[in-house]
Amino acid sequence: LNEKFKVHSYDGGCFKSRAQYDVKNTLIPILEPFHCSGAGTKFNLVLKCSEDFTLTHFYISGPGPRCSEPIRSGLVWVLDHPPQVELMKKYDNMSTEELMEIMKGLRSYSAGDDKGLPDPCVYFTTDPTSRESESELSKWREGKFVAVKFLDTHKDQENIDV
Repeated sequence: LNEKFKVHSYDGGCFKSRAQYDVKNTLIPILEPFHCSGAGTKFNLVLKCSEDFTLTHFYISGPGPRCSEPIRSGLVWVLDHPPQVELMKKYDNMSTEELMEIMKGLRSYSAGDDKGLPDPCVYFTTDPTSRESESELSKWREGKFVAVKFLDTHKDQENIDV
């Protein structure tokens, strides 16, 4: 399925602008090549599918031992249209507890001012050893776009490796 997705937008750049660390590597289901972002965290990746799809599971992994900042956590949305990335920034400084409340339906940030950005359908946290996370969605989501917010890493937060 990954071959049907293309990068629509991404605001994280890549390490030293080297093509070998490009964000499109996130769509290749092997440890190398991998994506190494530019400096910082809390980046937003929007993928567009060549046809409508149904998301039932989400899998992500941090790269192998060559990477310095493996992804720790993030959020996923499934949408019919590309999101306004600015709206995703309100999730940047939320605590794990706040994010879990959203995922459990105890709190919502989609009402009112968001005009098209629903609450995320996945909040993932990778295992510190395996650097992997797989989520099965309790409610399958249909759409044409997947938006992923990379929140933080298992190390120093200098960049994000996926």
